[in-house]
Amino acid sequence: MALAQGATAKKYTFGMADFIIDEGKPTEIRFDGKLCEDGSYLQADGGEISLEPETEDIVIKDFSETNYDYVITGWNGTITIAASAMTLKLMSAVLTGTYTGVDEEGNIKWVTDAPIGTSMRENGRTLTIHPRQMGDDKSEDVFVYKAVNTSGYSREFDNEQGTHEMEFEILPKDCADANAGNNFFYIGADPKDYDEADIYQGYWSEENVGENDNKLPMDFDNTDDDADASEGEGTDPEEQETP
Repeated sequence: MALAQGATAKKYTFGMADFIIDEGKPTEIRFDGKLCEDGSYLQADGGEISLEPETEDIVIKDFSETNYDYVITGWNGTITIAASAMTLKLMSAVLTGTYTGVDEEGNIKWVTDAPIGTSMRENGRTLTIHPRQMGDDKSEDVFVYKAVNTSGYSREFDNEQGTHEMEFEILPKDCADANAGNNFFYIGADPKDYDEADIYQGYWSEENVGENDNKLPMDFDNTDDDADASEGEGTDPEEQETP
């Protein structure tokens, strides 16, 4: 059964998301709401992701102290997951900066803090977020190359349901390239093989999109003047005068 394909479903965002740590690896942990599958856990509350660019102000004195531009210097990101229960296996997977002890059969016996000065980056995990509303469609999935748990572990003991909230911060991926993009995250398809020709050079417009919400108009030139650019409109090559 296909979900989120009708016109109504596109009008709003609704529902939980699957949070998958180290997807496709032996260390995979899934918060996907499935009761009878190994490696699956439940959520006590809805999760969340926020992505925010780190910027440096560019001030041109001719325009007083008003910012002329903002230059991206990095990205900050926080992912919040609220687990309904905590096990040694889950603590071993999500508590960055810890050591895990196992017996001869691989059973986890303990989790303890790593020495002072231990790199959290070395134990960073990939993190995939898949909105359940999308069904099998992964076009709105968020993939984070490297995330570390900076919130640690907390647990309340009371006559009520417990919630184990974890916060992960994003870091640049291994082999990141400061001269290129795609260092922290991507949304939708994997852009690992993209080049300059793949980057959209037009302008956002509500026209000529049709029924596909993820399609941009491709029949406009990017060489228009500031007046057109400020209105979010391109220049139709057929309307250009021939010298």
